[in-house]
Amino acid sequence: MASNICGAFQNHHAHTVNSEYTFQQDWLIHALLNALGVHTGSNVLPTYDNSNVLPSYNSLIMIELHEVNGQPFVKLWYRDHVTVQRYDLTRTLRGCESLDMCPLNKMLNCCTQYTTAHPMEECHPNKPS
Repeated sequence: MASNICGAFQNHHAHTVNSEYTFQQDWLIHALLNALGVHTGSNVLPTYDNSNVLPSYNSLIMIELHEVNGQPFVKLWYRDHVTVQRYDLTRTLRGCESLDMCPLNKMLNCCTQYTTAHPMEECHPNKPS
């Protein structure tokens, strides 16, 4: 994901891409939001069944890429299918709690604890390579 966002900024900066879209399942959206620091059980997102475990079916997250004084910033939005209301989640991003727009590098650094350069070694430590 981080490399996709960096690539999007570079393409935007070179004026080669206007928009890019991807579709994911609700549990993947939940994992992404959680990695970014948005905890769905923290009354940030709307709830309809009092469980507030996963984002609602057919919900949408949007990452807006902005350039301010030559520097990349992002805004994070959530939209649910019931009210079709947009929720600004930018201040829920790790390291961006007091910011209206999050510096791109802060957002990308959010997830280092969830990534590894050697997934096979960590997931299958006893498997011969």
